[in-house]
Amino acid sequence: MRNTFFKEPIIAVAVLLTFFAVFKLLRNPVVYEATLGMISHNYERSGTRENFSIDDVNKPYVSFDKETINHWDAELYKDIRDDFYEVKNPLLKEKPAFYPLFPLVWKLSCIDSRYIVVFNYALFIAGLLILLRLLVPEPPNRLLYCFIATLVPTAVTFYLPYAESLFVLTFAVAVLGIFKNKYWVYFTGAFLFCTTRPAALIFITALLATDLVYFIMQGNAKHFIKEFLSKMLPCVLGYAVVTVVQFLYTGSWTAYFDALAYWPTESGLFNTIIDWSVEGFGMTVFAVFFVCLPALIYLLLWGLKSLGRINKQEKKSVFGEDVAWKKEYLFHLSLAFIAGNLLYTFFTSGNAINGFSRYTMAVPFFYIVLFLVPDRIQKASLLLKSTAFMACLVGMTWFLSFVIYGGDRFRFEYTGLLLFVLLGAFVLFESYLPAKLKWPLLIVLAVPCIVWQTYLFNMFLSNAWIFT
Repeated sequence: MRNTFFKEPIIAVAVLLTFFAVFKLLRNPVVYEATLGMISHNYERSGTRENFSIDDVNKPYVSFDKETINHWDAELYKDIRDDFYEVKNPLLKEKPAFYPLFPLVWKLSCIDSRYIVVFNYALFIAGLLILLRLLVPEPPNRLLYCFIATLVPTAVTFYLPYAESLFVLTFAVAVLGIFKNKYWVYFTGAFLFCTTRPAALIFITALLATDLVYFIMQGNAKHFIKEFLSKMLPCVLGYAVVTVVQFLYTGSWTAYFDALAYWPTESGLFNTIIDWSVEGFGMTVFAVFFVCLPALIYLLLWGLKSLGRINKQEKKSVFGEDVAWKKEYLFHLSLAFIAGNLLYTFFTSGNAINGFSRYTMAVPFFYIVLFLVPDRIQKASLLLKSTAFMACLVGMTWFLSFVIYGGDRFRFEYTGLLLFVLLGAFVLFESYLPAKLKWPLLIVLAVPCIVWQTYLFNMFLSNAWIFT
């Protein structure tokens, strides 16, 4: 038992060490030119903040230090860490668009920017292991899915000085409270979760939508109100605390929404689809066709079926004793968040899909679905799984043939998309593979996955077009 208990952390640490070993090797010009440099390029930024250019260059990876790590959102989180929401730098007026828990934890930890990468990865792994041990009962499967979870291309986000790692950990604590029937643990996790990222607003909407479907099925208004309010209370309080804190510094009760105006946007569903980078676009396309649209379709079918499954005598609660029902509820709630994120982006982004893959797959809900989906599809036939996979693949291919953005699809920048498809196929069909073949296949797949993560990490350090 003890050996099993320590194997998942060992896998996580092994991935971390391999990541940094590969990154260090690719900083060497000789190694880079003989390997990754033969099939790809890197980016280099020049000029001023207002007048700059980003060019493709055939250079090895850049250095990893406290200057290169503080780019993009990391710069804003660092500024909140240092000055909270007081605006000393007029170029960082959009700070209220970022929630305060992560920069506060960063400040209290006194961790140097160079080491926040390891700290963030540790937070992510802590949350991941909590979810794994609650949702995946069999130790062999836990090991397998722990490895997969660290290899997905968007997992590179958890190396950055961003709030995503804390977002995963705080929600994992809330889930722990649910499974241990300790409301105060759930309350603490949910409260902190809703002070970490604005995506908590989508979560609150998903929570309401999920509970409404169960209300239709159970038909008990008193039970619905009690259950919903007990789950919603820490979320509302967390959101209220952030609003008050931002008001004290900005004088505005709508500071978060005011800050959104600093991002240039275009309205219109028929705008040309754009992204911050081709790398990010490729991973976003996978997120849309293999994660979000299936989630939305599944939820619509589930909602329709619920109309014929009304049982007014049934009173299920996430704070009860039925573990199987808790998993079912979390599965539907996670799908609701993922689908809600798709709908929110569709109606508000003006087809600027920047960062969509991060907002969809670097969140605890993606990992909850990842860990629960093998059991959910266990009884599905091979034909059904193959048909669903091919439908996603055909839909994605049609979309890529229709959209102008991204140019030639057979280029290195789409490696993340290809790796996601391969990992998705592995998850969907791994139950048909011989036990002795699963790990060798996954280890072979791990090599390009880790290299791709280092490529994205270097892209971030280079202050190039962001991939998230």
